Amino acid sequence: MDYGSAQEAIAQAQGMTAEQASSLLELFVSGQLSADEGGQLLTQLAQRGETAAEIAAFVRGLQAKSVQIPWSDGAADCCGTGGSGRSRFNVSTAAAMVVSACGIPVAKHGNKGSRRPNGSFDLLEVLGVPLELDVAAQQTLLEEFNLTFCFARMHHPAMKAVVPYRQAAGGRSIFNLAGPLANPAGVNCQVVGVCDQSTASVVAQALHDLGQHRAVVVTGGDGWDEFVVDGPNRLLEVREDGISERILEPQYGYEHVGLLPGGDSQVNAALFHDLIEGRHQGPLFDLLCLASGAVIDTWNGRAVEDHGPGVAQAREALESGTVSRHFDAFLLKARSLAQAPI
Repeated sequence: MDYGSAQEAIAQAQGMTAEQASSLLELFVSGQLSADEGGQLLTQLAQRGETAAEIAAFVRGLQAKSVQIPWSDGAADCCGTGGSGRSRFNVSTAAAMVVSACGIPVAKHGNKGSRRPNGSFDLLEVLGVPLELDVAAQQTLLEEFNLTFCFARMHHPAMKAVVPYRQAAGGRSIFNLAGPLANPAGVNCQVVGVCDQSTASVVAQALHDLGQHRAVVVTGGDGWDEFVVDGPNRLLEVREDGISERILEPQYGYEHVGLLPGGDSQVNAALFHDLIEGRHQGPLFDLLCLASGAVIDTWNGRAVEDHGPGVAQAREALESGTVSRHFDAFLLKARSLAQAPI
């Protein structure tokens, strides 16, 4: 596939076949396109609207090219796909710490922010977590702490060629949707946030097509790629027998909370410590409990509830200091592994 044939394939109203989408991914990672050409193709695809088959093909291709973490015991992941244009606390990163403290394996996949230091790995860097541990070290952390963080730049080296195209496109692209699903640890439970409801439906179908049967895709309130505590959350629950939709409106007593605390990595690191050490209560704390509880419930094959067993378990782990102690021990071990001789 070259630039011209890629334009023709993308222009198909019904979407590309899986084979065509795979060929397009190969074209992107080959680095043969100019920045403008790659950006134009990504924009053209986004404007037409990506299909579930296209996203699934990109996920399979990215995983095949990734530096994988051999892990057969199953693990969960939780992440947003971005696109809301809002700066906020890294809820899913903190939720990974909470969920793993509750005994559920988590392989948290993520990256640094593309335009400002507000991505999950910007936060982890400020917290002192080593970002580029080798696969053996990541396996050790999963075994001992039910947790590892998978830095996308390290696990997906093929994506380096795509950076100029994404920058030229300037907006959301198929890589924002496929990337979060291409976890290098082969997770079997996912909670994914998508800010647009129509795109969320496509992502849910892609998860189902990929054989992911313990997953939830959430669109919060008026366009958040994560849960909200002061409005309705549209949940698409992906199971083996299909996809079901329902609305979850948390009953925490909040109305029109507005913007929650959060910002760049320095601000979010301080918030992280306040949350896990019991110094911050209110809507953000409840949001962290809800997001963590959603992963716990999904892992256990239960429907996500605002006052269900998952949220209760997450709240107890935070309030008892279990999460804080878990983080301290995890950080100590991760740093020791980073300094270990190769």
